[in-house]
Amino acid sequence: MDLNEAFAQMYEQNDFSPPSFAITTPTLLTEARRDCPEDCQIVEFLTVANYSYFKQLWETDRKAYRQKKQEILDSILDVVEKHYSTSK
Repeated sequence: MDLNEAFAQMYEQNDFSPPSFAITTPTLLTEARRDCPEDCQIVEFLTVANYSYFKQLWETDRKAYRQKKQEILDSILDVVEKHYSTSK
């Protein structure tokens, strides 16, 4: 699947299996004030999402909203653990 197909799947169908995402560590990119302890880093996972879909979920069923966001995070973490974990 190419990136355009992956984004369409996530944005148009709200299907994050498998997810396409980027990982960044902003605390490694700046000396600015941090929101974490000095010897730690912040890791961010970034992906595409349909704002209208999530806004509607938030307004109508907050449990479903939280479940969908957890489902996406779990899917991303599964990929990270499978392909990037050093504890194999």
